[in-house]
Amino acid sequence: MYGLIADTIVILHLAFVVFVVFGVLAVMRWHGIAWLHIPSVLWAAFVEMTGWYCPLTPLEKEYRLLADETAYS
Repeated sequence: MYGLIADTIVILHLAFVVFVVFGVLAVMRWHGIAWLHIPSVLWAAFVEMTGWYCPLTPLEKEYRLLADETAYS
């Protein structure tokens, strides 16, 4: 079960990255989601520029360890 939770976190993380990168295409079509895309881009830029980590990463690692799987460093 913990492995499934960790996999789900990875999928959510990937979906967030795809939304940050390509979400502008969706915003061009549906203007209403700009309220979600702009903070997402700002968060991603902040994390990249400051060297912080996304909170999903340690969460995924924790669930990998709980599932007796190897967590990456």
